[in-house]
This record gives sequence, structure tokens and C-alpha cells, in this order.
Amino acid sequence: MPGNTNFDTVASTTFNNLQKKMADNISDNIPLFKYLKMKGSVVVSGGDKIVRPMIYKMANAQSYSGRDSLDLTDPGGITAAEYNWKQTIVPVTIDGITKARNAGREKQISILDTLKQQAEISMADKVSEMMFGDGTGNGGKDMLGLQAIVDHAPTTGVLGGIDRATNAFWRNKTKSIGAYGTYLMPYLSTLIRDLTRGTNRPDIIVMNSTDYGYLETLAWGKAQYQNTKLTSLGFEALKYQGIDVIHDANTPTGKNYCLNTKHLKLYINSAANFTMGKFIEPADGDYLAAKYKLYAQLTTDRAESAGVFYGVTT
Repeated sequence: MPGNTNFDTVASTTFNNLQKKMADNISDNIPLFKYLKMKGSVVVSGGDKIVRPMIYKMANAQSYSGRDSLDLTDPGGITAAEYNWKQTIVPVTIDGITKARNAGREKQISILDTLKQQAEISMADKVSEMMFGDGTGNGGKDMLGLQAIVDHAPTTGVLGGIDRATNAFWRNKTKSIGAYGTYLMPYLSTLIRDLTRGTNRPDIIVMNSTDYGYLETLAWGKAQYQNTKLTSLGFEALKYQGIDVIHDANTPTGKNYCLNTKHLKLYINSAANFTMGKFIEPADGDYLAAKYKLYAQLTTDRAESAGVFYGVTT
């Protein structure tokens, strides 16, 4: 192969050895991703599609006596949401003259570390952006985000192959708030109750920075709102009714999300789990190029387990 074969070997070896660390750095820099990973809600799998089975209707539970005839009617109520994998890539390139100027292992490692940081930051920014998007970016090639899964207008649209217009069970909850000093806490409490089924309840609230600041003001100095466990893990966090509260810079302005990580899962395809390919020199160019790839999708199997609250004002 033409070019600096020693550099090519060092580059490939360096990135291969750093892949897990790069993936960890990316997840650590996206608060929602980091939280899902901490809760075991990042799933590495494969397959043609992601299939999330669900129960949306109860079976025929019934009381009876002796030899009563039982209602054996098939109740239905079992279906599945199907999600397509979405592909994200960061091309990593270095031109021939840069290779030549960085002869020697120490210089090579230095330039590779810079490329690694660039790839990490670029991938983290894109993944974070998509996790809070609606999946329509780049002509629908972006993966789904919270604006698709926890929509502020959930009575229309198709999610996971299921039409929300005709399937009420597939709609998340919504709540408009108003003045934070008067309504934020009581209306948030109402939303949490709406999302609670026995012990199955939200475990994370993700807020935009402004509205998080409002809640922080209301919680100031009150021990029941402090979250020492998450802050010790690097989160800026509060706790409300036993639920972790964080803010993420990519949360859309004016929107906040009440989520249940039992049902919200980020699936990552094992074939492209923050995977760096080999550096290759094309026949028609004086540079090396590699592909840093992720195949992933954000999914839910119970849309009604999540809610969005918005319209918080002063």
C-alpha cells in the first residue's frame, strides 16, 4: 500500500485500542445517554429491525364458582412496535503532508489524539442533537428523539409502525404549566400521577436549562430536593418526589420530559457500536480515511409511560 505504512499501522492500532474509551467519553458527555446507560437502558443487539413487544389490553381475568363456563374469548391486546436502525458516521481523515510532517511515533500519537478528540466531540454533538429531535432531520435519516417519542401533540403521526391517531394507548401525556412559582410543582405532580401505574412510575425528568433553573429556585435549600447520588456521578441534578431531575443543553427550549427508563431504550447495533473502521488510502487522493460509525435508534414499548410538560413562564 502506498504512503507511510508505519503511520497507517499506528493509526489503526491506536483507534482500535481507544474505541471503548471513546464510546464512554461520548456517553459521559450526553447527560440523557449517560443516565440511560447507568439504568441499563442502552441495549446492544442486532437484527433487521428493533422489535418492542407490548401489551395494550388486559386478558379476561374473571371470578367464577364451581363449574361456571369461562369466557375464553381471545382478548387480543398484544402487538409490537418496530423501529428501523439509523446510521451516524464521522469521517476521520488525515492528508499526506500532515502524515509526513508527523513522522515518528510520538508525533503520530499526538495527531491521532487530536483526531480522536474531534471524532468524539463530533459524534457526541450529533447523537445528543438527535436524541432530542423528532427524527425528521436530514430527510428522515436521523434517529428518533424525544420530540418524536414524547410529542407535545401525540394524537397524530406514526411511531414504531403504530398510528397514534387511531390507537389512544400509543399516546404520551402532556401538561401545559404556566407561571412556575404557582404551577410548576403542582402541575408536575399531576403529570407524575398520570404516568404512575402502581410501582411503575417515571424515574427521570429531563429539563431545559431555563426551566431547570426555575425548579432549582423553588428547591433551594430544601433537603428533600437534593440529589447527592447523581451529583457525585457528575450530573447537575435535583430530586423531585423521588425522581431524578437533570438538565441537558439539547433539551428543546420550552419543553421538559418526564420519562420511565423501563420503557425508553436506546438500541445500538453490535455491528456499529461506536466502531472505527480501518484507515484506507483511496486511489485518487493523497490522504487516509476511516469511518467512525454508530447504528442506533431510540425506542419505546409504552408511549403512555412518558410525558412532556411545557409552557413554563415567570
